[in-house]
Amino acid sequence: MINMDLRYIASQYVMGEIMNCTTMQQGTSSTAMLLQTTSGSYVLRQLRDERQALAEYEVYQALAPAKLSPSIQCTKEGLSYITLGHMIYNVQTYIDKVVPQHSLSLNYVELGEVIARFHQRIMHLDMTRLGQEDRFALALLWEAVSGKCWIHHQR
Repeated sequence: MINMDLRYIASQYVMGEIMNCTTMQQGTSSTAMLLQTTSGSYVLRQLRDERQALAEYEVYQALAPAKLSPSIQCTKEGLSYITLGHMIYNVQTYIDKVVPQHSLSLNYVELGEVIARFHQRIMHLDMTRLGQEDRFALALLWEAVSGKCWIHHQR
């Protein structure tokens, strides 16, 4: 995402002027830039293709009532993504300090409740239709955990 046309990006969204743009190091599945603007901070994410952009927006819409994900900003024209060159990007609100730095500070009961709400909200979505496999399918996670617990119990 080097040589970004920041003025073009800012002109597509209601976010004001982009004051600063820095590469984020936390993400593992997409290249992301932190945009600090006159109206707040946003994350500009490079996506694989239009199908991923549409899938992520549909998931966001399902999660929005439960406030389980950052909001995906729509362009002034109402699109959930922009095209810059041959690349697809979306813009999400930036949420600071949401990841605990130490596992001791995790509340596992609360984490379980959030995961349950997450799955309840997205279980009706056909992720394969959207071109997105469910990396966190509850049945697969349970099978993996149950198998490990059973093996550990047998020893």
